[in-house]
This record gives sequence, structure tokens and C-alpha cells, in this order.
Amino acid sequence: MTNERGIRRTHIAAQGGGTLVLLLALSATPVQARLTSAVGEPSAWDFQPGQGPYHRQEVQAEKQQAAAAQAASAPAPQIPHGSLQTRSGWEAGLAVARQTFNEDQTPAIKERGISFGVRAAYTKAWDKAWVARFEGAFDDGPISYKDSTTSKDMPRLAAEARVLLGRDIVRSGWAVWPYVGLGYRFAEDSSYRFGNVATDQYTRQVHYLYVPIGVQPRFALRSGDRIKLTAEYDPLLRAWQDNRLSEAAGGWPDLSTTIKSGYGLRGQALYETGSWGVGPYATYWNISHSEPTCGVKHDSSGTALCGDNAHNDTQTYGLSFVYHFAQE
Repeated sequence: MTNERGIRRTHIAAQGGGTLVLLLALSATPVQARLTSAVGEPSAWDFQPGQGPYHRQEVQAEKQQAAAAQAASAPAPQIPHGSLQTRSGWEAGLAVARQTFNEDQTPAIKERGISFGVRAAYTKAWDKAWVARFEGAFDDGPISYKDSTTSKDMPRLAAEARVLLGRDIVRSGWAVWPYVGLGYRFAEDSSYRFGNVATDQYTRQVHYLYVPIGVQPRFALRSGDRIKLTAEYDPLLRAWQDNRLSEAAGGWPDLSTTIKSGYGLRGQALYETGSWGVGPYATYWNISHSEPTCGVKHDSSGTALCGDNAHNDTQTYGLSFVYHFAQE
């Protein structure tokens, strides 16, 4: 090892006694000493004159404490807005649900069953705010039909097509998408009664044209996943029911009835992680009775049949699984 201070003193002493004053002045000036290892790396002995060899450990401890205090006081990382933007691309999904249908006539008609469905949707977002969405759904499954005289299992199916438009509102940690649109719903089942008249089995086809008005809040989680909720009100624009009475024995004509009014409600809670989503959903339709309509038998008797479709409601509770294919 080489000692800087020793070299400087030896050099000064060689100048003679005339430099004694200068020697004393230099010896009084603090000079930093550093011991280096054989490989030239600084050792742990890094100190100023008059300080102990443990001064460096004390300084390091103080720095560590200051860094820990700074980390503790630092604000929590903000969730990026991008994770809450509505994602563009295709979606596909599956659904399973419990469905009930009640018709308030005398005698009452009740239908119960499990339905299985498929879902498809395409979402287009632009300008980081506007969002258009196109949705399609199909559900089918066996139901148990029951009135005062008949109890039988039969198929029931439903299909929907919707277009929605709205503008995203994104904030730190949450976002919301209010929207409005146009929807069409088709449902088909069978019945053994038209109004108060008992018949053989015939097909009923219901058509709803409605306006979806909804809001979809979304909340980001620190894991990068998010929760998406949907609440929607669906007032009817127009609705009608086709009764294929000609399928029943007796020569009855097909009759179409116009539904006066009605509305639907729907809600969903979806947990999204990566491209996958899963969560419960529910829909409810409350449909008023239809205008009475009449028809004449296709025979020489000229017997008239008059009736309407009674007030009814449909309730669905299910679980949906969604996969998002692409993100633009």
C-alpha cells in the first residue's frame, strides 16, 4: 500500500529547514485517506481524518433509512387509463340460465326450464371516446309447460340483435359508458290455449322492437384486471305476437295480436382478466296484454274465434362466459 500523506511529508522534509513552516501548515490541512486493495477497489475503510473506521457504515445506514422513508411516503402507482378504455374487436361467449315465464290469464300458464345460449359481439371504439357495439344472442332449451289441463315439456327459443352507441368517460381508476341503441327480440314457444279457449298445440312467435338505454361502469383493479357492470332499461317501441292456430286441429285461422306496451330490464356483472370474462346476468320482461283480435274457422260453420294474449313476464338468471379475440 502507498500512503499519500507519508510521501508528501518526506518530500517536504527533503527541502531543508527553510520549509519547516510550510510542513507544519500542510500537516495541519486535512487530507482524505483511502486504502485500496491489491486489485485497486475501494475498501470499507473510507474515512476522513479524525473519524473512526465505522463512519462509512453509519452513513450507509442513514442513506438506507432515508430511502425507506421516501418509498413509504411515495404515492401509490396510478392505474393507467388505457386499461379502462372500451376495447375494440370481436367477442364470443356462452351462457346458461334458468328461465321462467308466467302468463296472467284464467287459467294461468307457467313455463320453467334451463336454457343454453351463444353470444357474439363486435365493438368499434374511435377517437378514444366514441363506441359502437353490435350484439347477437341465441338461447334454446327445454321448458316445462303447465296450465289447468296440460303439463308437457317442449322447446323454447329466443334470439336478439342489437346495435348500441355511446361515448366513453374515463377517469383515474374508473370509467363509464352511457349508451342508447335499437334492439330486436324474437321468442318462440308453444301453447295449448288462446285467450280462454283451449286448443291443440300451436306455435307462438313474439316480436319486440325496443330501445336499449343503459350505463356500463368499469373499475380497474391493481392486478390489471377489471370489473364491468351493466344496467339497462328497454322500453318497447312496438311488439306483436303471431299465433299459428292453423297448426291446431279445428280449422282455426292464424291470428296476429298487437301488444300495447311493455318494458325490459337487464343487468350484468363481469370480471375480466386478460381476454376472458365471466359473471352473472339477469333479464326481465314485463309485457302488457294485447289488443283483442278475431278470426273465422276455415269451414262451413263460420264459427268466430276471438281472443288476446294476456299480460305476461319472463325472468332469466344465468352465468355467461366471454372471450375477447382482438384489441385494436
